[in-house]
Amino acid sequence: KNLGQGFRMQNWKFDIIGATVYFLLVVSFFPRCQLDHILAPRLYPDGFSAFFGEVATIFYEIWTDSVVSLITTLCIFATTCSFADSHYGLFRQVMIGAVHTMVHVFCAITFFLLLEVVV
Repeated sequence: KNLGQGFRMQNWKFDIIGATVYFLLVVSFFPRCQLDHILAPRLYPDGFSAFFGEVATIFYEIWTDSVVSLITTLCIFATTCSFADSHYGLFRQVMIGAVHTMVHVFCAITFFLLLEVVV
């Protein structure tokens, strides 16, 4: 039996929760207008630079403008800190939670921008 297919069939609730969390992370930024500067450059490095500049802008706006995204980010942080291994102490537990949260936030922003650019 296909391991990936079996996991998804048995744990579909995990997918629903994950998709909802990612949606709540970026819902404050729909629709993202004026993304022509990402597609305008003729060279790949310039396009990547514009894309990741927009990712950094959205990441900054999470902390300054968006209430829903900020609350979702803080909930993810609290959850990942509580699941991190506490064997090595509180500082390491908080650092693992912070890194794990930032990875999820950056992934959600990247998926959101790819969706906005393509559609």
